[in-house]
Amino acid sequence: MRVLLISLLLALATAVGAAGTAMQEFDDPALRARYQALTAQLRCVVCLNSNIAESGAPLAEDMRHLVAARIRAGYSDAEIKDILVERYGTFVLYDPPFSMATWLLWLGPAALLLVGLSIALMVIYRNRRTVAEPAVRVDHERVARLLEESDSAEEHRS
Repeated sequence: MRVLLISLLLALATAVGAAGTAMQEFDDPALRARYQALTAQLRCVVCLNSNIAESGAPLAEDMRHLVAARIRAGYSDAEIKDILVERYGTFVLYDPPFSMATWLLWLGPAALLLVGLSIALMVIYRNRRTVAEPAVRVDHERVARLLEESDSAEEHRS
């Protein structure tokens, strides 16, 4: 039973892989290379962390068909990306443009780095200041007074 199930899964995986590569058949090697480069730059909105060239999701297959059809129709890469961004949002791009919607994505890491450095510097400054200052502050005048009082108290006892 397991062998049959594994065989079926392998056959299905092969069929899905063949469906993904069927659209890569272009007569012109330049168009084929352009197609492969473009599908590698576009994210599958179902799989999230894989591009549409590698994804086996039906939506990725539809996106591959769209890309191939637009390449054959003479669209530029930018025009094809614009069509996909219009349909699926900037999430389909691995390198989204800087905009009001993506500012946190671009500036977030730098802001976190600055906050981390600020905290580290504050901790270092506080530690240095604590080490530089004596742990116990000695009030020499008060110590002298207390010693004098204890000396005079001893003299009175004797």
